[in-house]
Amino acid sequence: MNTIVIIASGNSLTRADVARVEDAGIEIMGINNAYQICDLAYLYACDADWWKWHYNHIPSYIIKYSLEKTEYTDVMQMEKDGIEGLSKKWPKLKTGQNGGYQAINLAYLMGYKRIILLGYDMQLTKGKSHWHKDHPGNNPKEKQFKDWIGNYNGLALLLKKEGVEVINCTRSTALECFKLAKLEDVL
Repeated sequence: MNTIVIIASGNSLTRADVARVEDAGIEIMGINNAYQICDLAYLYACDADWWKWHYNHIPSYIIKYSLEKTEYTDVMQMEKDGIEGLSKKWPKLKTGQNGGYQAINLAYLMGYKRIILLGYDMQLTKGKSHWHKDHPGNNPKEKQFKDWIGNYNGLALLLKKEGVEVINCTRSTALECFKLAKLEDVL
């Protein structure tokens, strides 16, 4: 089956879950700092500032995507196509107001029919937004998570109509619009 795992930055993400995915041999798309915790095929980060802070630490073999324009020639430039919905035209992405949403739209455009989510907490878990150190200055608050979840609800319906199965295997999540499952049951 045409499957990809998208690894986000939620604080419930564990190295054990990441190792399980790596051992399964499924392609992995990481969001932002995910390159620090696992071996990726693809990396998505929407913010140009994030790329400035991290670019020199990212392995060159990873295929890279951004929504904001960067100075790096090997970072593929995607384009904004509004906030809500599902973009069906390459290289356009609906933003959903966050990188996790955009990464799902990117996986859809790449042709994946089964998308497994990890680290999509969409809430503070143990008081933290991320499994890694917070980003300088721009970290989500509870209200943002609620707004983002509202955007995901519509995306879930559109992906289902397109025949795309999205399974959220995040250990602690407020994002319940996708099928919830334990990672070991899905792999």
